[in-house]
Amino acid sequence: MRVFLYIVAGLFALFSLGLLGSFSQSRNFGLLLAAIVFGASAVAAVSLISWWPLLGGFVLAWLLRLTGGDPGWP
Repeated sequence: MRVFLYIVAGLFALFSLGLLGSFSQSRNFGLLLAAIVFGASAVAAVSLISWWPLLGGFVLAWLLRLTGGDPGWP
């Protein structure tokens, strides 16, 4: 179960890095907020060795997208 947790947390960290790269090109602060949410949830999941920070980060990212903070796909 820990291996699965580390794999998913690694994917969240990759999402965070990709969003940071997109932010550096477009300067859209919604992308920065999404990168912070994904990165913080990945770090919290690995440090706490628990799955709930990943679930919370996913829900927060969807709420951010629903409120218009994250631009989504063009």
